[in-house]
Amino acid sequence: MTTNRVFLFLTVAVILAGMKSCKTITRLSRQNLEFLYDETKFELSPGYMVFHHSEDSSILYHTISSDELHYVRNSEKESYRANYKIHYRLLESFTANVVIDSLTATFTDTVFHQSGLNITDSLVMGIPGGERYILHLTMTDINRQVQSTKLLKVNKTGDDNFQYYKIFDIGDDDNGKMLMFSPMISESGNFIMQYKADISQEASVKIYATPQSVALPPFVDKTRHVPDMIPDTVFNIIFEGGIAVLPVNKNGLYRIVLDNETSGGTSLHYYYDGFPRIEDDSQLLPPLRYLTSNEEFETLTSYLDPADAADIFWTSMAGTHLRGRKMVDRYYDNIERSNKYFTTWKEGWKTDRGMIYSVFGAPDRVLKDDDSEKWTYYGTWRVPDTDFNFRKIDAPFGMKCYELERKPEYRNVWFQTVERIRR
Repeated sequence: MTTNRVFLFLTVAVILAGMKSCKTITRLSRQNLEFLYDETKFELSPGYMVFHHSEDSSILYHTISSDELHYVRNSEKESYRANYKIHYRLLESFTANVVIDSLTATFTDTVFHQSGLNITDSLVMGIPGGERYILHLTMTDINRQVQSTKLLKVNKTGDDNFQYYKIFDIGDDDNGKMLMFSPMISESGNFIMQYKADISQEASVKIYATPQSVALPPFVDKTRHVPDMIPDTVFNIIFEGGIAVLPVNKNGLYRIVLDNETSGGTSLHYYYDGFPRIEDDSQLLPPLRYLTSNEEFETLTSYLDPADAADIFWTSMAGTHLRGRKMVDRYYDNIERSNKYFTTWKEGWKTDRGMIYSVFGAPDRVLKDDDSEKWTYYGTWRVPDTDFNFRKIDAPFGMKCYELERKPEYRNVWFQTVERIRR
């Protein structure tokens, strides 16, 4: 269980300023949204999650490490103080140019200076039910005037998806339960699920094994294949007063559905300890599939120890162990971020977007609407700009899955990029 994180709920001062009248903005679909897939663009890295606790309002939770905030004091007699604010804008879609609602909340902390702990707090938003929205979020550290921007999809249709639950990691230490800001589980254990309503009933839990297949290179045409999702484990949990305990001890995709319905429900991802990070040497070998020929990969998989095979590959490419280590860090950073951004019913690096991101890195430009994404990698005087277009497809359980529009002309830029990684 996690022992190096503490989530504490505290607001020393909150000042709210809201705006209900309609305001027009530049459509998100016309903006470069490169920050969606490049966390290095900002000095702040808050986490957000939305909880729909009623029909006409929702709670926005946020968390931020105190190490990322700048604490100041006006005199030695005063406490150090961090001041930050969150501004949100609620939109109907990526193509909308009218703001449905906006609000700014200012938070002050005098408790966690130099603690290395996470500050977690919340604010209430007026979000009508029955629709889907885009939440544009900006956090600003007022003391040093740096900020970060994130987009959150809000789904208030039905009454049974991830945003109708709060999920807590119970933990195995004295820090108490911790609110989870992601559906990705990094360690096995027991988790508390809190539903929006005070229900007492059973819920079905189905565990689906992780597919081993990975995305094919972008120049290879393929027939669309969405797997038949057949669970290999099924059991029930019981909600009492809206609370249930979910045991997570087997790798795979967890689907939790009330009343055994075929639609709705929420998904949790537990693929190995440490996910979405790469923490075990045995996880180094599979992602090399994108950098090797069929023959090379077959040879590597014949080694008894996958870690030895990966080490041999990188050292042979780099010439020295030190240079190999630098190459490893760059490539597996991309793998970890692919897991964070693109995970569906399988690890993110195995998807089409994950495959492109793993090899090419974060795109220089991202244009996005409600059904597609266009990534651009800027070229050089030798190589022109390269565009990759992705289309949203129907996927199991309503997951956000995008399929690459494949083209034979990607062959040259693919092999050039792979060769550059291998050198």
